[in-house]
Amino acid sequence: VENIEDVDIHGLLEQARREANFRVAVRLYYLGLLKKLHELNAIVWKKDKTNRDYLAELFVKDYCFDDVRKLTNSYEAVWYGEHVLQPETFQRLSARFEAVYEKINNSEAK
Repeated sequence: VENIEDVDIHGLLEQARREANFRVAVRLYYLGLLKKLHELNAIVWKKDKTNRDYLAELFVKDYCFDDVRKLTNSYEAVWYGEHVLQPETFQRLSARFEAVYEKINNSEAK
């Protein structure tokens, strides 16, 4: 992803979910999380940064670090570990992403 701000992550995520491409859907959930954190100035998104770089930024700012760390570990297991997700496992993981999205949105509204 060259510029995360220009990507329609929601549309791509819906397509991946419809196609039951759970691995890609998890990647898009994670990119959506990074995009939201970037929009809130919690992280500075750059193409060549690592997930650990983003976690370090969140740790320093004390912003959703534990939640994002857990999702990062799950994302990396699926994307880099190439674990095949069953529909039930994907549903649980997507619910975790949605819960963190909601938590971030609620904290933004305050």
